[in-house]
Amino acid sequence: MPTKPSAAFTRSPDISIPPQQFANDLQDAINRAIPGVYTSWERVRVLALHFANTPDDFVDLEQFLLKTFEDVYAYETESYAIESTIKLRDKLIDFRRAGDKPNHLNIIVYSGHSDFDPTLGLTLFGNFDKRGNQVEPVFEWSRNEGILDCDNHGRVLLIFDSCFSGAASRRKKGPELVAASDSLKQASADVMTCFTKALIQKLKDLAGAPKSIAEICHELDREISRGSSILLVSPKHIGEKGRDSIVLERLTNERPTKKSRRDSMPKEHTQYVQMSVHLKADQDISYGDWEKWLTTGLPRSVKHIDIEVQSICPTPDFVVIFTIPRIFWDCLDEQSSAYNFIAHVSGKNCLQRQPQLTLRSGNVGAENRKPLF
Repeated sequence: MPTKPSAAFTRSPDISIPPQQFANDLQDAINRAIPGVYTSWERVRVLALHFANTPDDFVDLEQFLLKTFEDVYAYETESYAIESTIKLRDKLIDFRRAGDKPNHLNIIVYSGHSDFDPTLGLTLFGNFDKRGNQVEPVFEWSRNEGILDCDNHGRVLLIFDSCFSGAASRRKKGPELVAASDSLKQASADVMTCFTKALIQKLKDLAGAPKSIAEICHELDREISRGSSILLVSPKHIGEKGRDSIVLERLTNERPTKKSRRDSMPKEHTQYVQMSVHLKADQDISYGDWEKWLTTGLPRSVKHIDIEVQSICPTPDFVVIFTIPRIFWDCLDEQSSAYNFIAHVSGKNCLQRQPQLTLRSGNVGAENRKPLF
């Protein structure tokens, strides 16, 4: 008798989505990650936060980042030293209200220490005492992040360089985020290998040319895989639900207009996400029907982004196991429980590279052996 409850082997029929919805979701993720048409900004403000007791090395690096935003992108910048959590909350509210206008981008940068707890979420603080305890003040970021929600047309971008900073934005509910690490990893404490230093160099290399945050994070990831990056930890990107990834470019005196840019689809991917999706389909559908849908039913732009369908199995509907480049997974709106995350992977299905390999080949001549379990 299995020890799992019977419900563990069944899925509610209302979680499945039609195959065309799956294709549309993939197309939307592509469009959001690499927007071909975007609206230029009228005003961009950058607010950099650090605690008054944050180590000087990180404050100095923050200043270099602000200078890059000023010189290369012509953005307005401000550095704010946190002495009181109440004053910080008021500062964030005022900053958001002033920038909650059409074509206004509000960037919040944080450099320093942080910790993550499943109950409290992300907390920010400036330093440790001699016993390794957090030094006051401590700001409960996750419990206050909602004050940044824009009521009108402004956008907010979070840039966090701290441990566990992938927890700085609510998954698919908060502002767009690029962070030094995910919510389960520590970031580099060395200014020579930290996220801010790598970001400064990337922004200088781009020289104000339009690039989405999703693309910038993808390029940083790719450089790590090539061994040409100072980073020791992969950055984390989370898109804003239903919105295109924010495009950074140098401000001009022109009025905000819709702009288009040439195709900049990445030609090389080094980070993938393996997922499953439950699809509604006729149970009489054949292998040939699935093969036809995979080759002709998906939009051409979707087929060109290096998605690999690894298996299709009946459930009572159908479950599809697939891999998708991480740049597009970051911008995939998981609007239903039809989607399930499986794992971060760095390549394709190894077994499919050896079509002559059968699942039984390892058991030849071993039929009479005792089972291992």
